[in-house]
Amino acid sequence: MHISKIYITKPAQSLLLSSKSAQNAYSEITSSITNMIGNINNSSKNCNGVVPIKEGCYQLLEEQYEWFREKPLDSFSEKGGPIDVYKEFYNESSVLRVGLEFETGNISSAHRSMNKLAIGIVNNDIDFAALIMPVHNLSYYLT
Repeated sequence: MHISKIYITKPAQSLLLSSKSAQNAYSEITSSITNMIGNINNSSKNCNGVVPIKEGCYQLLEEQYEWFREKPLDSFSEKGGPIDVYKEFYNESSVLRVGLEFETGNISSAHRSMNKLAIGIVNNDIDFAALIMPVHNLSYYLT
């Protein structure tokens, strides 16, 4: 896979400029996208489901970079579900908690993912968030 577009908020950009941990998190995320493990069948329309698209990314994050899947956040103890993948980056004086959502569903699902990340940040469950979404051209192959 390749990364077609990147949008970084101003607060995230500031964190990337000032934090080695944020830079490491960003590097691991982008590397997991561009070096995905597995095969995506692109021979016909609607030939893949959601799992083959994001599984390679998750597998690489887990096996090479030691991220964890399905991390429950305190903000969602009753309702809302876990963050797709999560990792804590430590340095000598602090920890950076990073949440990642991989969105391949419809617009309602995308809003839930964005809200989950935003609430995680506002409630101090995570410090840095990333949302991965396929570009329009990939949607041709999704069911």
